[in-house]
Amino acid sequence: MQGLYSKIETNFFKGIGILMIVFHNYFHSLPEFALENEAGFSAVNVKLFTKHLVSFDFNNWIGSVFGFLGHYGVQIFILFSAYGLSIQFSKSSQSVTQFVLRRLKKIYFLMFFGIAFCIVLSWLVGNPMSLYDIAKKSFLLGSTISSFSDWYLYGMFTGPFWFFALVIQLYTIFPVCYKIITRFQKEKVWLVFLGSYVIIYPIYYFTLGTHFTILGSVFGHLPEVFLGIAMAHFKIKTFDKWIVIAAGIVFIFSQFFEIIFPLSFLAISILLIQAFNWLEKASPTVLKKIIIFTGEISMILFVVNGRFRFLPIFSDFSMSQVMYYIPLLFGLSYILFVLYNALQKQLKI
Repeated sequence: MQGLYSKIETNFFKGIGILMIVFHNYFHSLPEFALENEAGFSAVNVKLFTKHLVSFDFNNWIGSVFGFLGHYGVQIFILFSAYGLSIQFSKSSQSVTQFVLRRLKKIYFLMFFGIAFCIVLSWLVGNPMSLYDIAKKSFLLGSTISSFSDWYLYGMFTGPFWFFALVIQLYTIFPVCYKIITRFQKEKVWLVFLGSYVIIYPIYYFTLGTHFTILGSVFGHLPEVFLGIAMAHFKIKTFDKWIVIAAGIVFIFSQFFEIIFPLSFLAISILLIQAFNWLEKASPTVLKKIIIFTGEISMILFVVNGRFRFLPIFSDFSMSQVMYYIPLLFGLSYILFVLYNALQKQLKI
């Protein structure tokens, strides 16, 4: 079945995506589960991941699955950011500049809301940030410079905030990406994906061994952006079986061979969309409502979880601790979600 996703469906997808990210960020903090191949490739991480899986230990299995694979929830947000922008852009009567500036205003407001949360939390736990540190990190993140260097990528207030720079870039270049996709017929749109890898591969390999990274920026994830736009423009909700099988093969091999690694993000995006489509239909009503609610507050969960997990009450990172970490995280996130919406409404953002 093809068509456009409803808001409820996209919130369901975002709900699962943010849960993947939240659990990844938590388990990633445990030394044995810091396994991801995200901004770079490591064959060692793959070996450790498979070692945990074949141990048949439940804790190892859960920790390694989220530690190694959970960060791919980010791909859902890249894809659906482009997807949502495409639908809005196709219906908008605003000029391109007005359209982009309005979205940038919203993401910068969310970013500074998140920065304020980090500053307040740091002060409350007795580890206040200096004004110089706040100004420096705000500039590097807001200008998106941080997304191109592993010196800064995960050091902007809290690790997950690297995504703000990518989204700012996505919003900025979106009209160009949209124009490119809409110039092609569905049967020839694969040429756009090929062209994006012509950009990604040389930069990725020429900068190996340096502190430059393309995978922290939107330019390293152009295929997922193009996929989101194409899905909206051509009204694609599911993929042909051969595409899903090919994506599965590519993803598996991309974790063992670095030559294929840049393809992993597009491949997992296709696999996740297909899996989430099935889950959305198969989930019991109560579970579906919980996931949809999670999707509705997903960006505040994103803002909060990175810094929240380092509070002193969670200093004993363990598998059992997650049982009270998650309810407290959701409770605080919902309070801040209400506050954020009230501020947005008051400031007319």
